[in-house]
Amino acid sequence: RRLQTYPGFDYAWYRLGWQDNQVVTNVIATPFKLRYGSAEIPFGGIGAVCTHPDYQRRGYASQVMNDARQYMLERGDLLALLWTGLDGFYTPLGYHNIWPNHALEFSAEAAAKLEAPLPMRPSTPADTPQMAALYEQEWGHRVATIRTPEIWQWRMNTDPLDYLRVVEEDGKITGYIAAYDSTGGGAEVIVSTLAAAQTIMAEAGRLCRAAGHETVSWGIPPDDRLIYDARRLLNPVIHTYHASKQAWMGSVINPDGLRDALLPEIMAVSGLDKGEFVLDIQANVVNVQKDNILVQLHHRDFLPLLFGSLPPFTLDIQKDGIELLSTLFPPRVSQLAQWDWF
Repeated sequence: RRLQTYPGFDYAWYRLGWQDNQVVTNVIATPFKLRYGSAEIPFGGIGAVCTHPDYQRRGYASQVMNDARQYMLERGDLLALLWTGLDGFYTPLGYHNIWPNHALEFSAEAAAKLEAPLPMRPSTPADTPQMAALYEQEWGHRVATIRTPEIWQWRMNTDPLDYLRVVEEDGKITGYIAAYDSTGGGAEVIVSTLAAAQTIMAEAGRLCRAAGHETVSWGIPPDDRLIYDARRLLNPVIHTYHASKQAWMGSVINPDGLRDALLPEIMAVSGLDKGEFVLDIQANVVNVQKDNILVQLHHRDFLPLLFGSLPPFTLDIQKDGIELLSTLFPPRVSQLAQWDWF
């Protein structure tokens, strides 16, 4: 019922499998846009993949996943992304790990001893413009989901978050935390000042200690200023890891459309004109060519390379190929903020 109020909601996002006059399997493909430098990439967010226990292991979920793929292609999506705790189900369907998981972890006891220099209060819908501006300021430079004003308002008005707080500094919001519980479960934490970081970490430490937790753990990308603030105040641990389970996976839905969307950004960062190189994204492989240098990549390598999680020098290719890929695909940080998980 909540999703029915999502901006532009369409029941066609739900792809259903029927057997014996009942729905036995379900997938939802929600439309999003991914920021990739100056490019905007429409993608489908795959979620709610489930099959009735009496009908499992018959291939029904795979059929509906393929139906969702065709639907996303017709809708204009270029990619499909999903987060999974399963191992091995999605790879045969064309999905590959695209970026690692990142986490910032610190002692709840040490954080609880910090002074909270700023006031912290529950957020209200009236805070939405400042929170949206803060998100753009701190996340606008990396590969992340684009949030329209309508989506911001929808999240603020309908999301069942148990813990949504803002920090104010001279009447301006300089930090917020959005989490599904007061101990920071699934927390999105964004700050623009050291004082805001200290205030939120101090409160998080006290709440986690009261709940019996020894550590505070947040999903924070490695280039986030919050990590540097945490290092000034505490002794945090930064985790970056790949996993077959609990992983973000992606699949190319429209190869030609993805190439056309990427080319302006790739030309801008590489300094090359369109006629100086070839980016040929096919159904299973990607050909990258400049002059007599040709590199052929499987999608399992191309997608992590595109999103900055696979350095070209780790590939088993010639030096000139590594240099070409490094020029076209420089390092980037890619991560969906916690509030955008689906």
